[in-house]
Amino acid sequence: MVALSKFIKYLIDNDVKCSGVFHDHSCKRNALLNTYKFMFSNMKYFAPIIGIPLLMRIRSLNRKVLQSTLMYYVEAVLAATAVGWSIQIIICFLRHLLGKFTSLTFLLLPTFIGSFCTFMVPSPRVHSLFSTTIVQCTLESLIMLENTALTKLIAHSTLIRAFIFMCCSALILNAKRKKTYKGFWLVEPTPYNAATVKQTGENDDNAACESSCNHKDQSCQQYALQGIRNFMLTGLGLDGIKMLMSTVPSNVNGFMAKLCVKLKAFKLRSFAILTSYVAIYRLLHCYFNRNFGGDSPLKHSVAAFLSGSSFIFFPKLTLLCYAIVLSLQIIWQYVTTYLTEERFGDTYEWVKRLPCKMMFYPIALAYLVNAYTINKNCVSKLGGMIINGITNNYVKTTHSSVEVVEHILARCSPTL
Repeated sequence: MVALSKFIKYLIDNDVKCSGVFHDHSCKRNALLNTYKFMFSNMKYFAPIIGIPLLMRIRSLNRKVLQSTLMYYVEAVLAATAVGWSIQIIICFLRHLLGKFTSLTFLLLPTFIGSFCTFMVPSPRVHSLFSTTIVQCTLESLIMLENTALTKLIAHSTLIRAFIFMCCSALILNAKRKKTYKGFWLVEPTPYNAATVKQTGENDDNAACESSCNHKDQSCQQYALQGIRNFMLTGLGLDGIKMLMSTVPSNVNGFMAKLCVKLKAFKLRSFAILTSYVAIYRLLHCYFNRNFGGDSPLKHSVAAFLSGSSFIFFPKLTLLCYAIVLSLQIIWQYVTTYLTEERFGDTYEWVKRLPCKMMFYPIALAYLVNAYTINKNCVSKLGGMIINGITNNYVKTTHSSVEVVEHILARCSPTL
């Protein structure tokens, strides 16, 4: 890996222009070409991201939901295109303004400034999507570096990751149940019902609930089986999409050979975690309701915590980091709710007004782009896919230019 300072020194010493690193044409022509390139790249990238969640609510789809999803898709494409386009414009502008590249203006500062274009699209959903995803990828990348004892422990211990996920599961499902968090999560919680549980048929598992389980027309087993069936189909669909999107080596020729490679990539990971998650959650929650005096926040929290053990079927760091970021957002929401004027007056009003998304999202995106350009192994696969997806592989092309310079410097200096 070439040091950034040596790379910048090489660019300055050899008077390398923007076209020698970032693009093949003039800066003006490149800006025009990238306008539609970034647009089409983002249309392809966000189609599965925004479309796949519809599979989880396919039975409740209606015209209003489809219109809202389409608007969400358009807003996300426009925001990502604005970010990618503004970054490459700022890079070229600073290069012409200063007459050279610097360590700060090469990628770090342009990405930081360009990231604020996300907020030009007045859509809280888009802001939440971008900030959550980018911060999640940054957190995963930092854990992958294993620079501290804690990150090493998380990176290498499946049990530690599972325990953290179980804690996050309890926090997120409770927040969704209280309607304080309305974003995406793997399962939807059972609505709260404070009545005492009674079942016909002398508390038989196959009897229909009369009150608090909130599935009065079904027994607890039927309710659990319904969730398993629904999420089984969703999980199979997600695993099938992952299989179809998997890459085939360039040396594989013929339809059947490529099909075999695709089939080998098919793994029941989403199927396993979704079905086990909803089964454990619903069965335990109903069991606690039926045998311990009705529903309560404590019983629901225990069921949500234990259901998080399904993470063991898919112990991926990406999913864990997503859960951690959501949990941090919920905790911050609880903190700002607690710091009410009735308790503390206006002493902590400034805390409630802190624009956390606008503070952390630009820093996280600048770090990801800069780290990937210098050494893509320092960034998670999801992070690399995201920053390349929204920029039509612009960052990947820049990384290739850095690798070329690295090889040149390596020939000149064997100790590099």
